[in-house]
Amino acid sequence: MDVTLELLTALAPEFAGMTPERLTILNRVAALHVSDAVFGESADIAKAWVIAHMAKLADTGGAGAVRSESVGDISRTYAAAADATYWNLTAYGQEFLSICKTVALVQGDLYVPPPASTNPEA
Repeated sequence: MDVTLELLTALAPEFAGMTPERLTILNRVAALHVSDAVFGESADIAKAWVIAHMAKLADTGGAGAVRSESVGDISRTYAAAADATYWNLTAYGQEFLSICKTVALVQGDLYVPPPASTNPEA
């Protein structure tokens, strides 16, 4: 089942203005990370956290933590996020990890890989 704008904005009010087209795309990506069979009744909420996380990263440039920065001639290098580090980049991703940990306790080990791209809308 797809995440509705109503559920998304209940958890992440900053995305109240998200277009239906963007929500559709992010729903498709979230479905790659959240199995309805594995997450059960928590699937919609888990997907909503994934959508909010990806939207937040996309809205802020999708970069990881700053590894180095210069001022003269402006330069910035970002550290590549790996595994759970990717999900820890936003409060929404951290909420998703929390649900994953709960599911893992019930279902056994659960690995949540980061997406191939940190900007699914690119």
